[in-house]
Amino acid sequence: MPTNRLRRRVSGLSHLPFRVFVLYACLPSISRAFVGGTMSKFPTFLQTYCHKFTKISLNMPAAARILSPASVIEAKENGIEEDDDAFDWWKQWYPVALTRDIDGAVPTKVMLLGRDLVLWREGTAADAKKGAVRTWRCFVDRCPHRLAPLSEGRIDTRTGHLQCAYHGWEFSGSGQCSKIPQTDPETDQGGAGALRSRRACATSLPTLEAQGMIWVWPDTSKEGVEASKAVKPTLMKDVDEKEMSYLVVCRDMPYGFDTLLENGIDPSHLPFAHHNIISNRNQAAYIDTQVDKIWKGGFDSNQFYPKRGRKPSLPPISVSEQNSLTKDKHADAHRMADCINELSERFPDRPIAPPTVRVPQSLHFRPPTLLYQVINVTAIFDKIPFLPKRERLIRIVTYAVPVAPGRSRVIYRFLRNYFLPPFSWMRWPPEWIQHQRILRVLDSDTVFLHGQERERALLSPSAAADVDRCYFMPTAADGSVRALRKWLARFGGPRWLVPDLSSLPPTPDRRTLLDRYESHTKSCKICRGALRNLKRLRQLIGFMSVMAFYLGLLGQSVYTRLAGGFFTVLGITGSVVIKRFEERFYFQPWDHGRN
Repeated sequence: MPTNRLRRRVSGLSHLPFRVFVLYACLPSISRAFVGGTMSKFPTFLQTYCHKFTKISLNMPAAARILSPASVIEAKENGIEEDDDAFDWWKQWYPVALTRDIDGAVPTKVMLLGRDLVLWREGTAADAKKGAVRTWRCFVDRCPHRLAPLSEGRIDTRTGHLQCAYHGWEFSGSGQCSKIPQTDPETDQGGAGALRSRRACATSLPTLEAQGMIWVWPDTSKEGVEASKAVKPTLMKDVDEKEMSYLVVCRDMPYGFDTLLENGIDPSHLPFAHHNIISNRNQAAYIDTQVDKIWKGGFDSNQFYPKRGRKPSLPPISVSEQNSLTKDKHADAHRMADCINELSERFPDRPIAPPTVRVPQSLHFRPPTLLYQVINVTAIFDKIPFLPKRERLIRIVTYAVPVAPGRSRVIYRFLRNYFLPPFSWMRWPPEWIQHQRILRVLDSDTVFLHGQERERALLSPSAAADVDRCYFMPTAADGSVRALRKWLARFGGPRWLVPDLSSLPPTPDRRTLLDRYESHTKSCKICRGALRNLKRLRQLIGFMSVMAFYLGLLGQSVYTRLAGGFFTVLGITGSVVIKRFEERFYFQPWDHGRN
């Protein structure tokens, strides 16, 4: 039967029982299609019904199931390395918070993959003084007694256990219930019977601390907990602690983690979206992006930027052509001059693009969350005569954490192995000022990405999952974006990657969309301390201004009155300037039309 005739018949019978019957009859084929990645062979309208009325469990907790995208692009057609094993999003380590931003004395609520969690630190202050290690723990934010949130509880100062503030139940680091105050000691032998019950235990998640971040393993099954011991988190290698702590920013974003990753690997938006912040519109140019391969462990790509200036009259030799024509197919910046000379002799009638030595830039995606870019600036610093000759690298690291549909958390690290101050207080500008600059960069992206995600949600599931149907990307600059979407289409993702506008939170007003206090300042130790100090400084300047005013008012000489008036005006001006700095911790308006 043709698809359009079948569509009319099904739409005419709009009763819910009939649709459920059709889906029940086709359920075995649909299940195999979801798992095997051939759902695109079904008609589009049937795909939509499948996503509305079916939830297929793929070996994961029932509380938060995952679905693969409706349309899975064939691997061979897109240069994706063959791999029959699907990527299990639950059997992975996720960085949920920065260690320095979490107060170990109180429970802290976080969210991961749509589940509310609570972070807390087991042990007491007395144990820490004795040299005992206080371990970070993570529970599902639900007390087994009456399902109250454990994040509203407290840590008992005597036992070091997490106490539910609703009825006083206490839990050890393993989730075992250690105290039930309401039990009758005569009938229940001090609560031993209830304490031994598995139903009295809190749900504990594997947790570890590495590179200044708290990592959580979301799979709580017995097999998942065992698997967490063999899998290592996606950490940055060959980086010392001093380099890792140079600049770190964490912020909650009002769009999904796949949209966050897509924006992070897009180099062509920098001159326009971040004009007068970190780039300039006049710097826009052709970008040659080369993707090595797409495999289950992610993908690697290289980006090359040509010299700005006069356009050549003949078609230039592209970067990919240069690498294929030269003997060394992976010529770096140090050998590029010799390669250009060789190509100039072999092709005298064609210009070489780019005609100058390039700064090598490589981009790497490691699922589920890690995206990092390596910029080699050795050639630039080697030209300075008094500096020692050694490799100098800049690493821009982004962890995109999937929080919930339409929500994500970004952990941004800026690393470099040169010009590092010996002490943090010697850093200039201060870290909180650098945080404000990064927040401005994120704000200028948010106004685009929040709307972009909702436009993708309006498309059919098959069109949204196919990057070439969803986007029109005719240039090489979008090569990394295409590679990311192909990876997600091949290996799947959390269920909210299947676009559904009803699952996304409503679009807030602009002030809420660009809010900084709730999304960053409130939970950032650096910015929270800077805001507190600025308020104290403003109060001190205000008090001194009042004193200067009365000094000038009561002064006997002209000079005393002039001095009092001068310091009064100076204090008022300083208070206004500091007040404007304080406002940046809460909200800063952004308008691309006026930038």
